[in-house]
Amino acid sequence: SLYFKEIFIVTLIILGNFFLLKKLWNDKYSKDYIISNTKSLKKEFWDYSHPLLIMSIGVSLNLIAERWILQIFSGSVEQGFYSFGFRISSIAMIFAGAVSSLLVREVSISINNNDFVRLKVLMDKSIKLMYVIVSIVVSYAIIFSEEIIIIFAGEDYLGAVVTVQIIMIYPLHQIIGQYVGSFFLGAGKTKLYRNITLFASALGLLTTWFLIAPPKYFGLDLGSVGLAIKMVAVNILISNISLFYVLKSIKSSYLALLYHQIAV
Repeated sequence: SLYFKEIFIVTLIILGNFFLLKKLWNDKYSKDYIISNTKSLKKEFWDYSHPLLIMSIGVSLNLIAERWILQIFSGSVEQGFYSFGFRISSIAMIFAGAVSSLLVREVSISINNNDFVRLKVLMDKSIKLMYVIVSIVVSYAIIFSEEIIIIFAGEDYLGAVVTVQIIMIYPLHQIIGQYVGSFFLGAGKTKLYRNITLFASALGLLTTWFLIAPPKYFGLDLGSVGLAIKMVAVNILISNISLFYVLKSIKSSYLALLYHQIAV
């Protein structure tokens, strides 16, 4: 099938790139970089990367479980409403996602140089600026949500208006989550990053059940609206808890960024 053909092609591309990079390394760089202690390097790599692997598996399983709960209790229509709303909200994250990748490098350099003044400026300015930019896009999308739905999906999806309006709030605090995640990665605090993310996933799953399940299963039967509410509420909570920890560790003010969120 087409799906397996795509997997095969992607696998070939990955393997091809791997062998090309290996050849390039052996030809040009291997003599310049001599690894004196392979065992310690492997341990360092494992300590940094294995929490991220566990986190990725946990998040993937959680996403599958949430969609399964929505499908079982609310059906394909609500599944479609939520998927459409999530895709629209992703538009606001494109530019911010690219910037957060660059932030990982800058955070790493600042930490290695013990330059906490620059680190404060990076976190403060990056978050404030991107929060304002994304808030403009989000406000526009919420106000003109009906028109956006008609243009991109047609009148059949007008039932997704409330879901789209709620889920469009998600990118605002996902910006904070991405930049906080960049700090954790750059600072090598992957275990803490994993623990916070898995806690958020567990909390989100319980909240999903409560908001989507019918009353006979102790839920509110809110369908796609419930899943949108869960995503926004849990994201606001976890991103601010993480932000508080990060700003405290670099001796910066959390209240200033909290006021900025409220004001915007």
